[in-house]
Amino acid sequence: MLEILLKDQAAIARMRTGLFGPRLDAVAATLVDAGYARQTARTHLFLIARFGRWLTRRGVPLSEVDEQAVATFSATQRK
Repeated sequence: MLEILLKDQAAIARMRTGLFGPRLDAVAATLVDAGYARQTARTHLFLIARFGRWLTRRGVPLSEVDEQAVATFSATQRK
């Protein structure tokens, strides 16, 4: 499903090996089914992948992700 939204095979491969990689095709399908514009769906997918890399760099397992982790990540993103 990622191939429908993304053309860069290297980017797709990186995304699939990340923390959320096993779930990204399902997320992409949900976004497409919900009628999101291609660019909006791509933006969401890249953000999810970036969040996964951020968690990995900090050694935070998925089981410990909470609202505070999301808020801290959000604060690091450009507005």
